[in-house]
Amino acid sequence: YEADISHFISRKIIDLQAQKGEKLVIAGLVVAMRTMKTKKGSTICFLSLDDRSARIEVSLFSKS
Repeated sequence: YEADISHFISRKIIDLQAQKGEKLVIAGLVVAMRTMKTKKGSTICFLSLDDRSARIEVSLFSKS
């Protein structure tokens, strides 16, 4: 799916740099996932995303 994904991603994970206010679209294969409850009782999820250039950990928060 790499050819299809390349049409809508902003850049590969290896090329990511923190830019204030910039929104990026990345895509990759989820290679690990863990969920946990916060002190307030909401759920948080951590994903390891791999696009064959690098891996990144992504944090997902539930809607409160």
